[in-house]
Amino acid sequence: MKIIHSYLAASITTALFTSPVFADVAEDTQDTQDIEVIEVSGDFHRRTLNETTSSVSIIDKDAMQQRHSQHLQDTLNSFANVNFSGGTSTARFIQIRGIGERSQFVDPVTPSVGLLIDGIDYSGLGSAASLFDINQVEVFRGPQSGRFGVNAMAGLLLLDSTAPSSDFNGEFQLSAGNYSEAMGGLAMGGSLGVLGNARFSVSQFQQDGYMENTYLDRDDTEQRDELSARFLLDTELSKDWLLQTVLHYN
Repeated sequence: MKIIHSYLAASITTALFTSPVFADVAEDTQDTQDIEVIEVSGDFHRRTLNETTSSVSIIDKDAMQQRHSQHLQDTLNSFANVNFSGGTSTARFIQIRGIGERSQFVDPVTPSVGLLIDGIDYSGLGSAASLFDINQVEVFRGPQSGRFGVNAMAGLLLLDSTAPSSDFNGEFQLSAGNYSEAMGGLAMGGSLGVLGNARFSVSQFQQDGYMENTYLDRDDTEQRDELSARFLLDTELSKDWLLQTVLHYN
């Protein structure tokens, strides 16, 4: 009888010690399932960041809001091997790994660094890259000519707006700062019935600039007055066909 009691005690002790181990495994599994998956949309096929063979860096909407980024140039400093120049204006010319335009009096015919916003080519026009309602920014380092043509010899910057959805949603943003800086933005989206899902965003940015002209007694010689409006419409024609309409105004 003593032997039987010993076995029972050993079994109960083992069960008490092993039960927390199973709980830890369950918690680890749950944590693994909650890991965020980052997708790259600028490759030949939409795939996760870990599956992409190119040198790609991505910054999402939450990270841009934490940095209080208003313009593309506010995020470029967070990417390695990426520089920009714009003189007294915002970042218009971008260089990746030392290749790219810096400043020209005549617009370059074939820029070395491409810039796409919602699939529209803005290469050489970085001043139009407002980040309001932009979902994520992707930076491709190295030649991307096979995917985007001659404008991406050194690399590519890809900006995607928040995609339209069937659920009605919206957001607004207001900010103010020194040098008479003021910014306002509004974005709304939802279902339009048979037309599909749509999203519209508009933003306005104004600033007097950092220089003061004492001779002319003016403090707005570097004035910025930027208006940006975007409209996206996804219309499902059939099970296999989707029509995407993109309209921009800058």
